[in-house]
Amino acid sequence: MRVSLAENRAPVSWAARAATVLAVAALVAFWALAARAEAADEMIRAEAADEMIRTEAADEMTVLWFERRPLYFMRNGRPDGGLLELTDRVLRRSGMRPVYIQMPHRRVLRTLRDAGHENLVGVGWYRTAEREVWLRYSRPIARETAMGILVRRDDRERFLAFASFADLLASPALTPGKIDGYSYGAEVDELFKERTAEVMRANKDAQLFALLAANRCDYMLAPEPTLTELVRDAGMRPEDFAFVHYADMPQGARRYLVFSRETSQETVDRVDAAILDLVGDLR
Repeated sequence: MRVSLAENRAPVSWAARAATVLAVAALVAFWALAARAEAADEMIRAEAADEMIRTEAADEMTVLWFERRPLYFMRNGRPDGGLLELTDRVLRRSGMRPVYIQMPHRRVLRTLRDAGHENLVGVGWYRTAEREVWLRYSRPIARETAMGILVRRDDRERFLAFASFADLLASPALTPGKIDGYSYGAEVDELFKERTAEVMRANKDAQLFALLAANRCDYMLAPEPTLTELVRDAGMRPEDFAFVHYADMPQGARRYLVFSRETSQETVDRVDAAILDLVGDLR
């Protein structure tokens, strides 16, 4: 088991604790308002996205993406983050001009499955048996760093009592947080299916982190770079949290580009050749 983020903890003053409580309350309130605004705006964005997809040119590849720092985000209107920027390079190397449409992660999968259009791609998804029925997969485009969990520092000792992640997830004593409809890889997904106790759900990592900071759940899953970015972006104190990794958690999981079934195999082969050229063979 590995624990990191802030190994050395200085004494925390009451003023600092009060500031943390106020920051958490503001964070929860912000994401509650943001969720309502996002729901109200979703229909408008969906109609605009559908129109863009219908009018795509033959040499364009419509990239459906959702923000998840540090993997996928835009900076000054340009793709940034490790996987989104790499996807841009791969598509351009294959002769395609990427056009970006941001949408919630669950809508990405629905659009890929139901839109009925070629040249649609999602970025950095795990491979699952269910998705292989209605998606075309590229070669692996990246291998992930080790998966772990983010916990409140004061609760760290409770997690060290578990010998494995499977034991932890089976325990009703601690409540996990999960991104609704998101796959954490086949092994972890199966463990979640077997869990009979409560699971807190949210639509985004940042919303889930707000629940963790507010004691609404006890831990959340993600690779360490993602968790570190969450703490920083929320303006929270890194020393108030810890990253815990168990030996039975996924390491080096592969991520793929996923295409609509209507996308031709010839197009996927071109993209695969670009991946091999830029990234190498990760299979």
